Amino acid sequence: MANLLKPSTLAEHLNFAVLRIVAANHQTGSAQIGTGYVCVVKFAENLVTHVLITNKHVVDGANLISFDVHLATGEADTEPDSETVAVNVSVEQVPVIWHPHCDLVAIMITPAINAAVAVKGRKPFVSPLPAEVFMTNELAVDLDIVEPITMVGYPSGLWDEQNKLPLFRRGFTASHPAIDFNGKPEFSVDIAVFSGSSGSPVFLIERGLLLNKGDTAWSPKERFWFLGTLWGGPRMTEKGEIRVEPVPSGANIHVETGIRMHLGWVIKAKETRWLLDEVKVFLGRLPPGIMDNASSHA
Repeated sequence: MANLLKPSTLAEHLNFAVLRIVAANHQTGSAQIGTGYVCVVKFAENLVTHVLITNKHVVDGANLISFDVHLATGEADTEPDSETVAVNVSVEQVPVIWHPHCDLVAIMITPAINAAVAVKGRKPFVSPLPAEVFMTNELAVDLDIVEPITMVGYPSGLWDEQNKLPLFRRGFTASHPAIDFNGKPEFSVDIAVFSGSSGSPVFLIERGLLLNKGDTAWSPKERFWFLGTLWGGPRMTEKGEIRVEPVPSGANIHVETGIRMHLGWVIKAKETRWLLDEVKVFLGRLPPGIMDNASSHA
């Protein structure tokens, strides 16, 4: 198989950080499609674990989640191959941390990835979100109320099926990212939201001559920030009522009444950071050595 392009920008690395999730329940035969993204948590001197972040409503009720991971190619394992492996994670057998207040969940996936790629005798090519690109409230106050956003995911389950890659879509912030929308750690975005978009990471990605808030002259800059995670949006019912609901994630064709309003609600990045801190605390409480074979070297 031909190799894919080696990612040379942070945006290109997102091809290998954002995964198409199929969450299934074998007892009921139901399945849902959603989006998730990979982060890493360092919990020992030289050990890290990969963590899949998505919405709780994507995996709620599922006992198995599946996604594809690219294999690495080359001696240094620094380039992605177009070949992928299917990774299956038993939700009941791996550590899962549920956010108590937000529609977020963290699933530890390194053991399942290691088992899947071992069959191929290869290493995985995964590009977790770096911690330094997480937007904070302190940094968000310097943003304008209208900023360009990029959402990466699988709207209506669509993707580059042959290469197993997500879709990148553009929109704008619809409320200020530094302000808690309706008193919650969220902000709103002006972008079309479809089934399968649940769990999609939202970014501020810009490069070129930029005029930041407070600047008096245009200058060459690059901005790359992880702003948060899409979870839902408003819908107008046939009676004209406005309801805010999680984005549906059914894998099958279904009838949905009402009109979606080209708006989405995004959980701020700080809540993902909080969840990752909880994963680190959880791993730190485990007996020494218990996660050694289920982790990767930093």
